[in-house]
Amino acid sequence: TGVGKVFFAPQKFAVACVGGSVAGWAPCGEAMSTSLLEQASLLDRYPLKVTIPGTQIATGALHVTRHTEYVISIDDCGRAYSPRLRRFKNFRWLHDALRRLQLACPLPELPAAKAFGRFEESFVEQRRLRLEEYLKALLLLPSVIEDNTIWSFLDTDTATLAVPRFLCRPSDALQISERLKQLKLVVQGDEIFRLCNSAVTTDLTSFVRAEAAAEIQVTNSRFQDDTKMRLQNRLLLCSVVRLLLKHDRAELARQGLLEAGLF
Repeated sequence: TGVGKVFFAPQKFAVACVGGSVAGWAPCGEAMSTSLLEQASLLDRYPLKVTIPGTQIATGALHVTRHTEYVISIDDCGRAYSPRLRRFKNFRWLHDALRRLQLACPLPELPAAKAFGRFEESFVEQRRLRLEEYLKALLLLPSVIEDNTIWSFLDTDTATLAVPRFLCRPSDALQISERLKQLKLVVQGDEIFRLCNSAVTTDLTSFVRAEAAAEIQVTNSRFQDDTKMRLQNRLLLCSVVRLLLKHDRAELARQGLLEAGLF
């Protein structure tokens, strides 16, 4: 299978897209940084599970036409959304919208449309599997996570996308600030369960260590704004970790940070 045409190996697709090589896969486009590969790995470990467990045949308003609806299940770190029903044309909208963004990495291939035999049980089942793997592959790509299109398609709330976006945050201080502010809202609200997993604690640990080891020096007035932003980000990071450590529902996250030797 060529790059950009994966159906049943979303992890391999993400690795190939960020410059890795898995079992003969060639990197797509220009080689990207190791950090993007690490982000894809974190996203794969983060317990946001999107599956398509079933389908149903629905009829139009006049009961003249019929179509297949794909039942999308979203498990956000143990909190389940109500099922989302999407037709194949909705997946085509998603794919076309993402293509128009001209993302740095090619998208997985959407299953082809079929005019005849599209209600055959074997065809519907095969398409269901391919659409599920299509969604899984998209959710491993940081550039897709950063955009609103996939979240609009899934109809999720802002708390659901806050942590995945933090895990694949860019290096720009301003954008890191925005991600930390969103993460702080998650910690302060009733959404802290989203941080209680190994993917988040691993990333927070590495982030804290990197910030603790980095020196901030002001050698030119041109860089004062960036320096101020980085210092503000450190305060935000400390605030997030402090809230996480003292929260009575965050034992797993707290234990992970303590075992890492940070506190």
